[in-house]
Amino acid sequence: MNRRLFLKTGIGSTIGLAMSKSPLNEANALETEPRFKISLAQLSLNKGLFGKQGPQIDNLDFAKIANSFGIKGLEYVNQFFMDKANDKKYLAEMKKRGIFI
Repeated sequence: MNRRLFLKTGIGSTIGLAMSKSPLNEANALETEPRFKISLAQLSLNKGLFGKQGPQIDNLDFAKIANSFGIKGLEYVNQFFMDKANDKKYLAEMKKRGIFI
């Protein structure tokens, strides 16, 4: 076998395998969930939560805002609710609003 025939055969085989219906290709095609999930940190919305004119976004609405962008992961920053860190009723409401995600 000469070098040209070897390369032609190797390239043709590689292309054929790549285009074939392998179980790996079919499994990837059926995948509906994204490979990576992202989260949103409250710090990303700091100007709305800690604005110069006062808060424009309610801390309790953070989960709803993230969900409106299709983001399911939440990263809360305690600076935005430091005064309510021991308020069990407030924390329960925050948890309840984040659970629907």
